[in-house]
Amino acid sequence: MFHHDEFRFYANAVLTSAQLQETSHYAAQMLDLMYAGYSDGIISGAHVSVEDDFLLVSSGMIRHHGKLYHMEKSERIPYLHTGTRTVLKLRFLDVQERENGLRYDTELILSEDEHLFPYEMELGRFWSEPGAMLRIDDGGWKEMAAAHNYFDIRNVPYAAIGVSTIAPFITYAFAREMEDKGDQTSYDIAFCMQALTKLPVDREVICRYLAACGEKRAPEPTNEQIYEGLLNVLDKRNTKTVKPCQETRARKFIVE
Repeated sequence: MFHHDEFRFYANAVLTSAQLQETSHYAAQMLDLMYAGYSDGIISGAHVSVEDDFLLVSSGMIRHHGKLYHMEKSERIPYLHTGTRTVLKLRFLDVQERENGLRYDTELILSEDEHLFPYEMELGRFWSEPGAMLRIDDGGWKEMAAAHNYFDIRNVPYAAIGVSTIAPFITYAFAREMEDKGDQTSYDIAFCMQALTKLPVDREVICRYLAACGEKRAPEPTNEQIYEGLLNVLDKRNTKTVKPCQETRARKFIVE
C-alpha cells in the first residue's frame, strides 16, 4: 500500500546499518519513482557555455539506462579550434565496486567521431575555426544550424516520457520567433503556449504539430529533422505588419 515515512533520530539512540541504509536510499527511491518511464537524456541543468578556451558544463541531472546521474558542480573541459567538427560527449564508465556500495561514474570527452556508442550521450557539437570565437545561446533561431563557430545543441537528448525530445531552449526560441508572425493558426498558439514554459515539449506533441502544419516527416525523425520542420513552419508564416494609423480629417464648423 502507499505509505509516507518520517525518520526521527534521538540522542543516545543506537542506529543499525539497516536504518542508515533505509534513510540514505529514501531520496533516491523517490527520484526513481518520479522519473519512472522517462527516456534517457538530460532532466535538468547540464547547460554548456563557453569560457575562454574552455567548455563549461553546469551542474545537473541526467537519466541513462534507468539510472539517475547527478553533478553538483560545474565542470570545465578545454577545447581547440581545430577547424573540424567536434562532439562533446558524456561517457558512462564501467561500474566500480567499493566497500560501501557501487559507483557509476562518467567523464566528459571531445571526439571528432560523430558516432555515439550505447555508453555515450551527446551534449553538443561544434566546428570552430582557428582564430574564431565559439558562440552559444545568442538567441538567434537560424544561428542554431550554423555550420561554423557555433555550439550546436540540436542533437542533445532531453528526457521525456517514453522517448527523448529536443532541447527546450530550441522550442522556446521557436515560440519567441512565432510571436512576430501575423498569420498564426490555432495550432501555432497552442504549441507555443506550451513551448514558452521553457520545459521540454514531448516529442509526439512536436511531431503532431508539424503534421498539422503540413510538414512531411520520416517515421522516426531525428532532432535535426524536427528542427528543419519547425524552421519550415516559421518560413511559411508572414511577419506582422503594423498598419499605419489613419489620419483624422480636421472638422470645420461654420458659425453664422
